[in-house]
Amino acid sequence: VPSHDKSFDTGTGLIGVYEHVLICEEDVIDRPLKLGEHVHHLDENKSNNSPDNLLVLENPMHGKLHAWLNKHNIIPTSYRIIGTIY
Repeated sequence: VPSHDKSFDTGTGLIGVYEHVLICEEDVIDRPLKLGEHVHHLDENKSNNSPDNLLVLENPMHGKLHAWLNKHNIIPTSYRIIGTIY
């Protein structure tokens, strides 16, 4: 993992890579993320790293998606069902 393009220093002396990035690379797109690509959680529950909940978007489109969802007052189902995600 230390040699992974998306690795980061956790501040605890360990190097990490976000789980959703690894799952997306291995199970969704079958390749490393390209520079400028981001993984979006469709239900916006960041602990739901199921491959069918992950979508790869280029950075500008990721921002546009969030803006569009907010403009049209679209709330992910998981927020409606359980209110606050812990």
